[in-house]
Amino acid sequence: MTPPKSLLVPVIDSGFPSDALSYAFWIASVSDAKVTVLQLGASGEGDATLHKQLAELHAQSPKIQFNEVQLPEQSDLGVVLVRYANAHAVDLIVQSCFRPLGLAHNMTTTISEKVLRFAECPVLCVRQAVKIAAP
Repeated sequence: MTPPKSLLVPVIDSGFPSDALSYAFWIASVSDAKVTVLQLGASGEGDATLHKQLAELHAQSPKIQFNEVQLPEQSDLGVVLVRYANAHAVDLIVQSCFRPLGLAHNMTTTISEKVLRFAECPVLCVRQAVKIAAP
């Protein structure tokens, strides 16, 4: 297996995949890969946080090439993500696969499942850290 040269990190909503993005930058730092941050849907409140994290990660590893791509809101984000990855010869998709329970969890799980089933490249699912309140 050859090291990946093109990584894709999907951002689906304002609760952007910070852990997945960190993993992607780490993989890029050891494999000399380019990172594409794919924003699916409308821009939201999380954009400022996303840009701040991108700036911090890039400051830590300035040699890493990355770009951001914004796709308009569409009905089936899982299919859109897979089509983008397949059309752009992505070597590895690094995505968040877990969110706290609720509607966002169901939406993200459905998208993750479609990506896992239909992407032509490997998919790394990163579990988001969840803090549990003390009893």
